[in-house]
Amino acid sequence: MAALTSRRARIAVAVLVVVLLVAAPLFLPAIVNQSLVRIGVYAVAVLGLNIVMGYTGQVNLGQIFFLGLGAYVTAYGVTHGWNIVLVFVAAAVITGIVGLLVALAAARLGGLAIAMVTIALPIVGVPLAKRLDTFTGAPRAPLPSSPTPPTGPACSTTSGSTTSSCSWPASGSSWPAGSCAASTGERSPW
Repeated sequence: MAALTSRRARIAVAVLVVVLLVAAPLFLPAIVNQSLVRIGVYAVAVLGLNIVMGYTGQVNLGQIFFLGLGAYVTAYGVTHGWNIVLVFVAAAVITGIVGLLVALAAARLGGLAIAMVTIALPIVGVPLAKRLDTFTGAPRAPLPSSPTPPTGPACSTTSGSTTSSCSWPASGSSWPAGSCAASTGERSPW
C-alpha cells in the first residue's frame, strides 16, 4: 500500500510539473520565459553528456557541437516562419544525420582517437559557422526576436563622427548609438 501511495504521489507530482511547464509561459514575462528556455537547453545538454560519459564511460568532448548545430537549425527555422513542429523535427533530424556521419567516420578509430574526433568538432564548428555566414548569421546566431534596445530622448548622432552614443540623463549610462531605437519616451527593460 505504501508503494502504491508513493507511486501515485510521484505521478501526481509529474503531472503537476507538466501542467506548470505548459501553462507558465502564458503568464510569465518574456525575460523569465527566455531564462527558462536557456535552462532547459542547458539541462538537455548536460543530461545528454551524463548519458554518454556517465553511464557508458565514453569520452565525448563534442557534445556542444551538436547542441550548437541544433540551435542554428532551430533559429533558422523560427526566423523563416516555419511551423514549430517542423522546426523541432528538422533540428533533430539534421543533427542526427550529422551525428551519424561523424559516428560512421569515427567508428573506424579506437580509443583516444575517438576523443580527438569529438574534441575537433567544436574546433571545426565555429569557423565553419562563420564561413557559412549567409546561412548561420555568424558571428552570432539569428535570433527569432531580439530584445528591444533602450530608447530615450538622449539618442543622438553627430554628422562626420563615427562615435555617437545614447544616454539616459537620469542614470548617466550610455551605449553605442547603433542600438538606439526611435524615441517613444518609454524605457526598455534591456
